[in-house]
Amino acid sequence: MSASSMVSVFPCRTCAMLEVRASKRSANPRLGVGDPVSPLRPGIWESRRCRGELPSSAISVVTAQRVDPQIVRGQSPLRSLSMSLVDGPILAVVVDSDRLAAGIVDRDGEVLIRDRVGTPNRDVWRSLERLVRRVMAARPGEIPTPKTVGVSSTGFVDLRAGSVTPDTMTAWSSFPLRQHLESLTGIPVALDTAAGASAEAERWVGEAIDIPSYLTLMLDHTVESACIVNGARVRGAHGNGGSLAHLAVEPEGLSCGCGATGCLSAYASASAIEAEMNRPLRRATTSIIDRTGIMVGRAVASAAAVFDLRTVFISGRVVDTFGDTMLDSLRREVSARSRLENLADLRVLEPTGLIQPLVGAAAVARLIEN
Repeated sequence: MSASSMVSVFPCRTCAMLEVRASKRSANPRLGVGDPVSPLRPGIWESRRCRGELPSSAISVVTAQRVDPQIVRGQSPLRSLSMSLVDGPILAVVVDSDRLAAGIVDRDGEVLIRDRVGTPNRDVWRSLERLVRRVMAARPGEIPTPKTVGVSSTGFVDLRAGSVTPDTMTAWSSFPLRQHLESLTGIPVALDTAAGASAEAERWVGEAIDIPSYLTLMLDHTVESACIVNGARVRGAHGNGGSLAHLAVEPEGLSCGCGATGCLSAYASASAIEAEMNRPLRRATTSIIDRTGIMVGRAVASAAAVFDLRTVFISGRVVDTFGDTMLDSLRREVSARSRLENLADLRVLEPTGLIQPLVGAAAVARLIEN
């Protein structure tokens, strides 16, 4: 594939700085006689990054018998950190296209205080600032002061910069949300995508407590997804690893808001479907519902093959509205495209219990650096 053709395939923001280099190594490298081999020690991930040969944006922390990758803010090489679970309540903040929410969540995932407002068209930060101040002021004396802030946001995030770019909030393009919240609260802030927060919540208080590898896929106003493999979050260079929104599911298909064509988002987000039909989701035709299931099934099958998954949790307004008709089409497509032996028992499940978004945001900040 040429560089010019890759630009047409990857026009969205996440891939704007994608760099592809041709290797100068032999096509069949072999380990020479006497070359040192360093065996892996239990619980430690070793690679060339650990020896400083490659830069890395991620660190691996062994905590509670699982590896939890975190994004390092600076440009320093890989280093070890000591992490521990937060002993006390967490201030949780949720940013999405329809609402802003804030609350205090205890260490068991129970929401103690909550408040929310509709997302305004302008002065979003002022509204969020007032909301957070109101929640903190409502904290009774018997509830300890939160030690960390957990934030979930829809759309693109940059964990290095601490910024967010929600799809429908043009005023917040690369908005430095972490910096603003740290200045406001005076405590550390952990940031994640909406699906990332949902994935963390599922293994904290949900149905993935005993599932080491899974994908969460949320079909709401936007398409959000995140992946956990063997207990470790797939984050990527910016923090959006595991996102399927701009996976091509139909070559030369519908135009997507990112500028490409055929993205899953163009077929499975509520905003795109309603814009195409010019009517609400509940009035979708059977053909639209069936097509949505097929396109989501293609994306799920591709993700399962890439990450070697057995479980996918799917939720959101599109799923709730389209129901079993869409899910049946999805599962048929997944079955038709997942022919490898390791994918024979792939499950696509709707979580039976609703986890509040504030609990997901709190799950993002459960680990703190000692």
